[in-house]
Amino acid sequence: MINEEQTKEYFAKKLSELRKSRGMTQAQLALSLNYSDKAVSKWERGESIPDAYTLLKISKLFSVPVDELLDEDFVSGCPDSKKQSAEGNRAKRIFIPVISALGAYFAASLVFFVMKNIPSLHAYAPLVFLFATVAAFIVLTVFASMWWKRIYQCVCVSGIIWSVGLCIAIPAPTVGFNYIFIPCAILQCICILIYVFVYFLKKQSVGKD
Repeated sequence: MINEEQTKEYFAKKLSELRKSRGMTQAQLALSLNYSDKAVSKWERGESIPDAYTLLKISKLFSVPVDELLDEDFVSGCPDSKKQSAEGNRAKRIFIPVISALGAYFAASLVFFVMKNIPSLHAYAPLVFLFATVAAFIVLTVFASMWWKRIYQCVCVSGIIWSVGLCIAIPAPTVGFNYIFIPCAILQCICILIYVFVYFLKKQSVGKD
């Protein structure tokens, strides 16, 4: 039967392995969990174990069961399935958003084909791909909010801003409509400032723990 000290020792080793496998520093992990890096350091030295709520957050962050964080027998019983599960989650977080975004272009290609065969809409057919770009960035933004880091969320929102600007400017290339890029630039600055503000707010909250 595993005692408390063995559990602490195993958890320390497991947490360190998971953190390093993601290329994270102790400070970055602490930021993700709203803890100080000193707390993470204590966990990885086997001096303590976080509470149940934090263990659940760690399990979700690294996509592993809570039992796997604490019980060596759980891992030794199914090492292959554990590895496959982790790899499957990583692949899911990349391929599902990309495939979903490409779906917007597939739908656009069908609309393009139909419009090309309608004389009155023939000239506007290429514009469907502009609108597909907006849809693709919206899809990526939704998935980014669930699975990706904030920097990628910021990039996806920026894609929405500029693609919408192009959708307005290109169909009506007049001097007046070209000024649409001024509010686009302002929105881009706001997006970046929000990202920086949230980053430092998160960092400050970690420092207080």
